[in-house]
Amino acid sequence: MATRPSNSKWQRKKAASQASARAGAISFFVLLALWLNAASAATVTVLVGNSGFNFSPSSVTIHPGDTVRWEFSSSGHSTTSGNPGMPNGIWDSGIRGQGATFSRTFNTVGTFRYFCTPHGQCCGMTGTVNVTAAPTPTPTPTPTSTPVPGNPPTDFNRDGKPD
Repeated sequence: MATRPSNSKWQRKKAASQASARAGAISFFVLLALWLNAASAATVTVLVGNSGFNFSPSSVTIHPGDTVRWEFSSSGHSTTSGNPGMPNGIWDSGIRGQGATFSRTFNTVGTFRYFCTPHGQCCGMTGTVNVTAAPTPTPTPTPTSTPVPGNPPTDFNRDGKPD
């Protein structure tokens, strides 16, 4: 017959096991929440200087939580929030070289204008990020039965009303 550890030793092992199980469950739910958030967010790519002094596309529409990723196709450009000559300080990639990337996640609804610091005023190198509220799903209507013409409704429980 196996002997059981002393009561206090057994209680410590049981408490440690329960703590480990709680930590595992918490970790699972944190990872699940992160995965769900990542699964619902999108990333939109904007090419910088791909064929001259431009952003392509120059305007994108996204939802809160989505990310814009600027990929620099040529050197000497930036993505700077605001209007040419008037940055507003929300973001500034700094001047980047070919092959560089810069990303920003937008969490609030609004219109965010941006420009290339060296080429915004002289060459019109500007763009816009439009962040719109995520659409609310339309509920599915509940189907209703329609009586067939010529067949009177059936009164199954004989209360004088169709069932």
